[in-house]
Amino acid sequence: MTEYLKTFSEQILKQIEKLSLPEEIRVRMIETDQLVFNPDFRKFCQENTCGSYGAAYSCPPDAGSPEELIARVKSYPLALVYQIYRAYPELETPVYQNRSLILEARLAHQEAGDQIQQLLEKYPAAYHAIGSGKCILCQKCARLENQPCRKPDRLRISMSAYCIDVSRMAQTCGLEFGDSIHTLTYFGLFCVRPLND
Repeated sequence: MTEYLKTFSEQILKQIEKLSLPEEIRVRMIETDQLVFNPDFRKFCQENTCGSYGAAYSCPPDAGSPEELIARVKSYPLALVYQIYRAYPELETPVYQNRSLILEARLAHQEAGDQIQQLLEKYPAAYHAIGSGKCILCQKCARLENQPCRKPDRLRISMSAYCIDVSRMAQTCGLEFGDSIHTLTYFGLFCVRPLND
């Protein structure tokens, strides 16, 4: 990382520390060159186990091709990664079976992303937001009614659509990936570029 980008990153991270984010939110800054992409991951979207393929603007195929999305990420020098990590050691059943805890964690992660985005909007930087899974801003995506996205300024396309290897990203950032049995972890990121870069 160049000295300029390092200083720029440190300034943003200091500003994020001033936000009222929950303590289970962790934030890191890496270079986008450190992200690992695997276009084969797109097949998991196409298998449509979550039911969002072709049913949400945040997901494939509407999100764009792997090549388009990977090129978009690589056009920015920095990746501001944010994660929510929640542990539930007392649960007797796997946490991934508890819809209310999942939704609670997803909403807290979304809210943290909103706060970071509001900060970036005031910063001398261009950014592009990437989310964790299907967008949860609307109960029913406008895509299902062939209408335009109702909240395009807050839409975050799924990280899966970008074919980002999230476990490798977590490792690069020094963050735990979680096991989905007793932990919930969700990752999002903002591709960031200083405006005078």
